Amino acid sequence: MKRTLIILALLILFASTTVFAQSAYNFFGLGLVGFSTINAAALEENQGAFFDNALWGINGRIKLSKTFGFAFDLLYLGTMYYYDFDGTWYGPTSWYNTVEYASGVSQEDWRYYHDEFLLTLNIGLYLPLSFLQLYFEMGPLIFFTTPSDAQDQNSSEYDPSFADYYNSIYGDGGLKMGLDFKLGLDIFITRSISLGMYFCFIEPTIADFVAGITSDFSGYIRENGYVGLNLMFWL
Repeated sequence: MKRTLIILALLILFASTTVFAQSAYNFFGLGLVGFSTINAAALEENQGAFFDNALWGINGRIKLSKTFGFAFDLLYLGTMYYYDFDGTWYGPTSWYNTVEYASGVSQEDWRYYHDEFLLTLNIGLYLPLSFLQLYFEMGPLIFFTTPSDAQDQNSSEYDPSFADYYNSIYGDGGLKMGLDFKLGLDIFITRSISLGMYFCFIEPTIADFVAGITSDFSGYIRENGYVGLNLMFWL
């Protein structure tokens, strides 16, 4: 974490030259995002763990004014697998636990799986300051799954026994919801490119987030904050 903060400080110092653009002129952004799966306290001990444990995806923003807008993140969590043993289905689980029952079929050709995703849909408050942009975003966080064609009755790979088992677990698409809150900083290295870092907090209610921030700000960030890094291209 200290190394990350030093890098950000150097970027801010370098960005103080007049070649850097005003972030206030940018109203639409689309980019790449990496999101830690371990908290800020753990990253303080080993910054390299971010890349060993990160989730990756895309993010975007639409600003209706210099200070207000909407944002989203779509992160791919991974693939989970299923197998049938003696007429009974098992899973979702890892491929490591599935391969023993795959009868020589490769992981790429295995028909029984689902992919997992996280989607955030946020409203944002933004504070453009020359080449910097501070922001706060909040909104629903949605977990959902997308099954393989073996669950789709319109597919030639449809397997009704697998579909029944999958639907018994994820009949609603695996949809689960929560709230996410972000405190972030963008550094504009050109008029159309920014590098950013944010802390994301996942809580069931706004009251829980406010209680955590107001009771022990630094402790709450270290223990409950997850670090995100993003590269965004702006229009």
